[in-house]
Amino acid sequence: MTTGFYHKSGVSTNQPLTEADQKIYDQQLKQWLNQVGPRVGDFLRLWEGSGDCPAHRYEFTRFTHDWSDSIQSGGENGSFWWGGEYCSYSGGLDGGCPKSDLIDTASFRQGRVWFFSDNYACANNGVDVEIPCRVFKLREGVVAPGVEFFKQRIYLYVRREGQTDCDHPYTIEKDGYPYEALQSEVQLRAWLTTNGLVMTRPLSSGETQRLLPKE
Repeated sequence: MTTGFYHKSGVSTNQPLTEADQKIYDQQLKQWLNQVGPRVGDFLRLWEGSGDCPAHRYEFTRFTHDWSDSIQSGGENGSFWWGGEYCSYSGGLDGGCPKSDLIDTASFRQGRVWFFSDNYACANNGVDVEIPCRVFKLREGVVAPGVEFFKQRIYLYVRREGQTDCDHPYTIEKDGYPYEALQSEVQLRAWLTTNGLVMTRPLSSGETQRLLPKE
């Protein structure tokens, strides 16, 4: 039995799907899995972390609009309505990239989508579920759409001297959340080089600084 979030009359509840909605889910999932190529709702892997204990091993975005020979991304916080064979996205978008630049990693990641309960389209009648979505990456040398925007929001925090609760003194933060943890300055500088980032001032204990793209 699949679990979903029901949104009715302004109240959200997490519960097993009703029998009718389970049938809708099962039917649409078969349609979804039969579609080939990158689909709206699938994931694009932007870059890979390099530390020993990263908070997130990869950074992801989702595909948002299909232009036939290219596809747009940017769906981190938007809404994906699921119609079985396809998803329709509502929210902000990044620039598109040619589908020929995409490589299927043969892996899957659960993505949140929604449909109308009982197939009845009206306000306050949505149910959120998760479905398996393909994960793609870009060919080597291709810049991910929107990646410079992400890099502008990355910061480095250096643990205070004498702090002993963690053996990873260098923490990379993205949008206020831990993203990567590194054990040494050598690891830190290697990570910066790999991700094309530079520090804005010398390392200083207990301080946070913004990281910028290398020019």
